Amino acid sequence: MTVKTMPSVDSQPEIVLTHWSAVRISAEGQHWDVLLGWCELNHCGRVTTPFMEFVGGQGTAITPSGRRYRLAGVPGRCDDALNVYQQTFGHIPHKRQDITAEYMEKMGGEGSG
Repeated sequence: MTVKTMPSVDSQPEIVLTHWSAVRISAEGQHWDVLLGWCELNHCGRVTTPFMEFVGGQGTAITPSGRRYRLAGVPGRCDDALNVYQQTFGHIPHKRQDITAEYMEKMGGEGSG
């Protein structure tokens, strides 16, 4: 499986993720949160870059590039996104922690959409 090249932020400024989960990556004393999920628009699993802001009331993460990832529905598992995660981060020694519940709480306990 190869990683798809995704459209630019200008052409797709917002991506909606379903079957999503949140993961904290820890390596060398640093921590980053990323989202994994299914992107219906591109028909593939997606993994966000580490995001700099999360707007809980909107269920939206904003990455340094300015792209907005909106979480829709309830959390879930997306095997395609897990494969992308492994291809992206698998070669880097790190710890992965599922923090989906933390983001559910920030969203008021329910998925949006």
